[in-house]
Amino acid sequence: YQRRVHGGLTLKTRTPKSIKAVRKFAKHFMKTKDIRIDPKLNKALWARGIKHNETRVRLRMERRRNEDEDALDKLYTVVSWVPVATFKGLKEKKIDVDQRRVHGGQKKKKKKKIKKKKKKKQTLR
Repeated sequence: YQRRVHGGLTLKTRTPKSIKAVRKFAKHFMKTKDIRIDPKLNKALWARGIKHNETRVRLRMERRRNEDEDALDKLYTVVSWVPVATFKGLKEKKIDVDQRRVHGGQKKKKKKKIKKKKKKKQTLR
């Protein structure tokens, strides 16, 4: 995902607000209450100081199982930073770690529909 974290805010609150915005974004999309920010993402957001943070950030969010027995939530989300040269033409990708499949894009769905139509025609003959 890519997230716009820069906004018309008071100078001394820009970077802390951007971290809160990343947490809110991850909580909304991943549906977990426990959000953990990777140290590299934290350094990337704080690299230019409190006043001049990055305007956009490319994020990778992973939902993981909580190994602590005393934890309130079964799952937590790790948000990490993905460095990119430019943000033009980037799209969202959903990756299943277990099955190693990349989800996203309409082309794959169209191919599946075409294959099903071909199979129906073959069975009719």
